[in-house]
Amino acid sequence: MPQTIVALSKRQLDILQAIYESMEEQGYPPSVREICALAHIPSTSTAHNELKKLNKSGFIHLEQEKTRALRLTEKGLQALREEGLLMSGRGHHPLFDERNAPHIMERSKVRYAPIVGKVTAGVPITAVEHIEDYYPLPEHTFSGGDIFLLRVEGDSMIGAAILEGDLVLVRKQPSAEQGDIVVAMTPDGEATVKRLYWRERTFHLVAENPAYPTLILPEVTILGKVIGLIRDYEQVVL
Repeated sequence: MPQTIVALSKRQLDILQAIYESMEEQGYPPSVREICALAHIPSTSTAHNELKKLNKSGFIHLEQEKTRALRLTEKGLQALREEGLLMSGRGHHPLFDERNAPHIMERSKVRYAPIVGKVTAGVPITAVEHIEDYYPLPEHTFSGGDIFLLRVEGDSMIGAAILEGDLVLVRKQPSAEQGDIVVAMTPDGEATVKRLYWRERTFHLVAENPAYPTLILPEVTILGKVIGLIRDYEQVVL
């Protein structure tokens, strides 16, 4: 009978099972927050530590510690089989086979966009310059250039149907057209989501909510153009 070399804790087995079930049901791995919910882990830092251990022991493959770019290895599947945590006839899905992984990725045409922090829509706050997580998107989304996601705080863009808690999908570009919705950095280093206009050598960052004044500035740095959004209705503040 095959033996798992490294003894796994119940929490680690729960994590492996959460990854397996997410891949079976959705076709892509869970985020760290989803892992916390599925495996009953109290904090994301604890989940990250457990993922690092599982990666080091060879039960998962974690690409540069990207939670959305992980997969179970054959060793991880074997651990679930030995514990009786795979349903009969399951556990041989080609998505989990290391030898087939490159071909599956080619067929699924999925890429992972980084969630790089938060942007306030309203009273600007400094954007957090680190990657919080990764989100799977169809490969064609990236055809126009690099993509990243930012979470919106505030309600200044409600007229454009951008709500607090939304993830705005942003294409990196240093310029934009009149009236485009952009992520812009002001001279004092604050990032915000606004509609862009320029008049008489000044930039106007216009809210889509009459309760917020227009920001009129001599210069701004365009971080990218908003081309879409992702809404989690459990995160939206109404």
